[in-house]
Amino acid sequence: MATSSEEVLLIVKKVRQKKQDGALYLMAERIAWAPEGKDRFTISHMYADIK
Repeated sequence: MATSSEEVLLIVKKVRQKKQDGALYLMAERIAWAPEGKDRFTISHMYADIK
């Protein structure tokens, strides 16, 4: 999940991606999504990379 130095600013639960429930995590420098019941992000993007 988030590194120990990262602070999670917001967690949005019940966010679906390709028919799979999960949670969207907003941190200071990136946005990430993790499937429900898992402890790893499957999608993670730095804000600087989003155009």
